[in-house]
Amino acid sequence: MRLRSLVGKRVLFQFDSGSQAIGVVARCLPDAGAVHLVELEKVALISREGVLLRELETYPFIPATPVSANEV
Repeated sequence: MRLRSLVGKRVLFQFDSGSQAIGVVARCLPDAGAVHLVELEKVALISREGVLLRELETYPFIPATPVSANEV
């Protein structure tokens, strides 16, 4: 999976805890080389039980922790 190829697309990130973050990939930082930070926009954070925990305009995270990322 190439994170930079997902910029502008709605993506579901699933974490090893079972929780999920769904949002539009706004940017990956730094601009070149290994991605150290992903910023999502229009984000829904969902518990492993499927409960909506929070909706956010932006959500930055370090992409070392997701188990999977799928375009939705």
